[in-house]
Amino acid sequence: MLAYPVETGQINSQPNTEILVVPATERYVEQMAALQHLAYGEDDDDIMREEHFASHLRYFPQGQFVALDPETDTVVGTTSGMQIHFNREEKLLTSWHVTTGDG
Repeated sequence: MLAYPVETGQINSQPNTEILVVPATERYVEQMAALQHLAYGEDDDDIMREEHFASHLRYFPQGQFVALDPETDTVVGTTSGMQIHFNREEKLLTSWHVTTGDG
């Protein structure tokens, strides 16, 4: 997910001149979850929460990144990768929630 620069829940009318993409760390978990809420709403059961991002960092930290506004150290985008074992000869028919154990 990549979002536009935000400030207290509002779209910032001044575009950033620089966005940094860096490995995610526990330091940004709260902001990552807040960005999910901002992008998808509070009532969406499918959004990732702090515990999901923390779990991703425990199991596959190399696949987690954040986009930062370097002036404010604010998360303005996230991406989550995962590694799974599967048989290329068979279709992967389970949902994301089942495949990842709910994130």
